[in-house]
Amino acid sequence: MTDYAAMTDEQINEIIAEYVMGWAIHPRNTAFWVPQLYMKTDDYQHVIRSEWKPSTDIASAFQVVEKMREKNWLFHCSNHSDSWGAEFWFTQEWREHCEKVDSSLPRAICLAALSALKALEAK
Repeated sequence: MTDYAAMTDEQINEIIAEYVMGWAIHPRNTAFWVPQLYMKTDDYQHVIRSEWKPSTDIASAFQVVEKMREKNWLFHCSNHSDSWGAEFWFTQEWREHCEKVDSSLPRAICLAALSALKALEAK
């Protein structure tokens, strides 16, 4: 099993973009993320890779939450004395639940999202 917590923020950002958001690096301009489904056309919106940092930016992290909700996951976060918890539950099977705790809420969200999708994939 992959130890996401040991990864750098940059590594987590890359994996989240591809695995959770469904994006790919633009084939002609590696400074951008583009939706994988639209890579063959010029009709798409792009995301600047250096500006989209879900492991450190709360606005980008909540884009991850929104994408997980589209995939039928519920989200809950909690604050602890010195850390944040982020949890995802799969709405079609309440037994599937992943919680991660980190000193940063955006990073906790990313770690929980990756763990949740991997757990569901393993079933």
